[in-house]
Amino acid sequence: MLSPRVQSLIAKCFLPEDAPTARELLAQYAADYESTGWREYPDRIQIAIIKNASGSIEQLPSAIKYAKEDWRDALMRAGFGYDTKAHLHWNPE
Repeated sequence: MLSPRVQSLIAKCFLPEDAPTARELLAQYAADYESTGWREYPDRIQIAIIKNASGSIEQLPSAIKYAKEDWRDALMRAGFGYDTKAHLHWNPE
């Protein structure tokens, strides 16, 4: 499931025609992530994935793969690694 914040960022960061695919890919990541039993920080990681994809639907699968390999590296790449609230302040223009 995607939070309202994540859905809003998808709408801001991706082209309208790419937003449904972005939602689908991130929802699948969320389902896979939750199936591991570890449920902390899902928004933080999903927002890091969105930021790491740089608004490119072509880069989104790579950003998701990177987060699957080690979600902590995805947070660091996005600049969210040291501050657990940094993702709440990120606002793409």
